[in-house]
Amino acid sequence: MKIFTLLLSVLIVSVAVAQQSNDALPAPSGDFTIPAAPAYQLLDANASLVGRASVTRDFKVDWSLKSYRLAPNLALEIQPVWLLAYNKNNDVSSYRKAGYLMRTLSTLSASAGTLDGNDTTRFFSYALKLNLFRSHDPLLDDNLYTEYQASYESSLKEQIKTLDSLQLERKSLTSSHKRDSLDTEILRRENELFQFRKLYRDQLKQKQDEYKARYWNASYVDVAWGRAFSFNPKLSDKIDSLLLNNTGNGVWLNASVGLGKRWLISSMFRTIKKEGQLRSTIIDSLTGIPQLTTQKKDLLDFATGLNIRYGSVRYSFFIEGFYTRSRSALAILDVNGFDTGNDALVAAERIVLAYGGDLRLGNNVLLNYGIRTTVDKRLSFRGMVPIASVTCLMK
Repeated sequence: MKIFTLLLSVLIVSVAVAQQSNDALPAPSGDFTIPAAPAYQLLDANASLVGRASVTRDFKVDWSLKSYRLAPNLALEIQPVWLLAYNKNNDVSSYRKAGYLMRTLSTLSASAGTLDGNDTTRFFSYALKLNLFRSHDPLLDDNLYTEYQASYESSLKEQIKTLDSLQLERKSLTSSHKRDSLDTEILRRENELFQFRKLYRDQLKQKQDEYKARYWNASYVDVAWGRAFSFNPKLSDKIDSLLLNNTGNGVWLNASVGLGKRWLISSMFRTIKKEGQLRSTIIDSLTGIPQLTTQKKDLLDFATGLNIRYGSVRYSFFIEGFYTRSRSALAILDVNGFDTGNDALVAAERIVLAYGGDLRLGNNVLLNYGIRTTVDKRLSFRGMVPIASVTCLMK
């Protein structure tokens, strides 16, 4: 639980820093989409198993629904380096002056979440994600921010200077008639300043929306690492009784490539390292007594998938294929069906075909939905699961 405490501490500090920002400047926006939290990607909780590589610059909350009841599946995601180092006064100048290494570190994302497995099992995971490549970065685009900031700040300083001089002049006046006249002028100037700020905020917001619509399928490459655990919720009524069983440490690479204005192709390669227990029973040649030994063995699960998406910044539809190969210890039975006390390593393969889409509800909320179909090597259907998830940016 140390990682959860760390995430909570960074969240509190980041909120305090963000509250100190000057809201006179429009907030920079660098998100083309709202991707699933890395912790949920590790648990395969999102409707799309092949995650879409991307970058977010805000606090994020994910809800995942894998049944028709409202299970409390929740994930939280933050960007600690960005929030603490570059999210001050909504100013992107320090980010632009930074080198590639620091700009890359600013994309570091930390997330943690839980997922309902069944009545006796829940899963908890935490993960870190880093963006290695992005074909378009709105925060570095001169047309989107530099020209805006130069003209905005120049005009803003001039108007504030004029307003300050009028307020100083009013304090020195003794005539009530002249004061009333100057109060009217100050009120008019304050209203002009308010409208000036609002107009520029609206103009930048329009530019940001146009930029997102133009480059919604920008190319990205992400790398992530995470750990997953299982626990019994019925045995965790007290915080000190929570027993987490490590179900694997995962590393994965996620890449997305845009084609034209409507298409986006995403791929994912993932390995999960877990620990298995392999039993072996040996009959003592002298006593004839069976001796059971247990050996720990590292096992690797492999998964890869391809996702093809068609749409725009507001909505899209996808179809994907996902392949997994996992190894586990399986008890060896005799001819009568009894456990021999020996285990064998068995590889299991699974192919999942999924289709669905997402719908952006406003600028901060994304609805993601899909249907997963498990098939065998002969492409015969073996199961079908509907999944929906909601992702929200906490702006």
